[in-house]
Amino acid sequence: MAITRIPMHKIVQRHRDTRGSLTDWFAEDAMAFFNTKLPESGLALGDRVAFVTRETGPSDRSGYSVRSFDWNTGAIDTVGEFCAYGRQEANAAAREYLLTA
Repeated sequence: MAITRIPMHKIVQRHRDTRGSLTDWFAEDAMAFFNTKLPESGLALGDRVAFVTRETGPSDRSGYSVRSFDWNTGAIDTVGEFCAYGRQEANAAAREYLLTA
C-alpha cells in the first residue's frame, strides 16, 4: 500500500461529520489561539492519516507539529511534541508515523 495525499478540506469535513457536537478541532477560535496554519493536504495510508500544522505560540516562537487523524472516529492527536519540528523534519515525521503506526 502506498502513501497518498488527501485534500485538507476532506479531513476537516470528515472530522466534523464524525465528531458531531463534540469539540471542533478546526473551529476558528481554536485555530486562532495558536495562529494555526493548515496544509493543502494530508498524507494517508489506509485508515491512517497524518498532517502537519504550523503554530505560533504565546512567545511568538513558531514551529511545526505532526497530527494524526483517525478516519473512523474523527479524533486528532499530536504525534511527538507540539511545535517541535522544522518544516522538513515535520514532513518526514508524518511519513514515518504512517509507516510505523
